[in-house]
Amino acid sequence: VIEIDDTPTKERIHIMHKSGTYIEIDNEGTRVDKTVGDHYSTMVGGENIRILGDAEIEINGTADITLSQDAAITCYGNLSGKVFGEASLYIEKDATIVGDANVDVRVRQNVSVYAAGTMSLETPGNMTLRAGQLNIDAPNMIVKATNLTETALGTASRNVTGSASLS
Repeated sequence: VIEIDDTPTKERIHIMHKSGTYIEIDNEGTRVDKTVGDHYSTMVGGENIRILGDAEIEINGTADITLSQDAAITCYGNLSGKVFGEASLYIEKDATIVGDANVDVRVRQNVSVYAAGTMSLETPGNMTLRAGQLNIDAPNMIVKATNLTETALGTASRNVTGSASLS
């Protein structure tokens, strides 16, 4: 069915297939596309999409996005994301996270960090480690400090199974 309506203030163009798929353009320029079956679109050249208003994308199935070259996402406002299942991120080469203000990481259960090579924590400011119990298990441990203060608010003990020296 192809309908062309030129009634003043109700102008519209409506093209509909017997399956229920249709395209409609109303008097205000609003376009509605409904595809009942699958929809395919192929661009042999480039495509530019500019949306000057709000946008919402909802997918009620699985989504797979593949980019064969570089990609960039720029957001001039706030950016948030939610995952209600599991999430994983695989990065084949180097990765960097930079925050120009505070960075806060909160986890409601356990955190595990593993590095197959060297791990470094560094800050020019103060660092605080706070734990119910702190266990350090290292075959060799070196502590270097210009000034070192140890305070035990309860009992303190040291067990040395090899040799020990203080100088």
